[in-house]
Amino acid sequence: MSGIGESNKELGNAINSISSLITIASDTEEGRTAAKNIGSSAVTITAAVNNLLLPIAVVNFAFERARDYFNEKFENDLRKKLKDVNPESLVEPNPQIASKVLNGLAFSHNEKPLRDLYLNLLSGAMQADNAQEAHPAFAEIISQLRPDEAKLLATFFTNGAAFPIVQFRSQELTGGSFSVLCEHIMNLQAEDGTGPDEVASLPVMIENWIRLGLVFVDYSTILAEKDAYKWAESRPEYLRLLNQDAEGKEIIIKKGLIEATAFGKEFGKQVILSPSS
Repeated sequence: MSGIGESNKELGNAINSISSLITIASDTEEGRTAAKNIGSSAVTITAAVNNLLLPIAVVNFAFERARDYFNEKFENDLRKKLKDVNPESLVEPNPQIASKVLNGLAFSHNEKPLRDLYLNLLSGAMQADNAQEAHPAFAEIISQLRPDEAKLLATFFTNGAAFPIVQFRSQELTGGSFSVLCEHIMNLQAEDGTGPDEVASLPVMIENWIRLGLVFVDYSTILAEKDAYKWAESRPEYLRLLNQDAEGKEIIIKKGLIEATAFGKEFGKQVILSPSS
């Protein structure tokens, strides 16, 4: 923050000097033309400098807010991640990864699910036998996740297998056209064990994971396990749809699967499960 303050002070001095030149030069026609040009340039320069400094100010603001974390907790958190790793196998992390992790932590250190992912990635990048597997893109992916997504991803990648997923569709009784009423429904259960858990933002999360290259969803392929989709018939979303009056149409369950991509599996290994876990 002090660096930006000094830069703004120097910029102010420069603008004052330019103003003085404008005053002196305005005594002649040539000088007035030049002064007009100088003044226009000064405005342009000021705007450009401010635009260039703004991203730095935002980052510095984040680091100011995170200063206590970096000074008091960061090293201890990292030590915990590496407590079972042979000290002789530790290496300095790839600067490309480290810089992105620190930047991410500056903004997300107070969100434990995201903080853990960043620390997992950094600790993996500090282990000689794993450093090459820690991809710089993983830090970018973490920055595009919400804390609740990070928690759900942890559950999703722990198993590593394909999961059943369904759509609820409204279809003409004649078997004609259909419309998707509910997208990307999974068998999520409440943490307290009371039954199905409805997560309204789940379809958006899954579309985000697809966009990030972590998973793919296929409604033309289904899991072969018996009763793999039995849960869909008792989902609250499905039961509500059944109670709606839709003359000439029926509610059908379109079965599919969701599975991690090769990239997603490596992300899960490096960031969620972590080589030091």
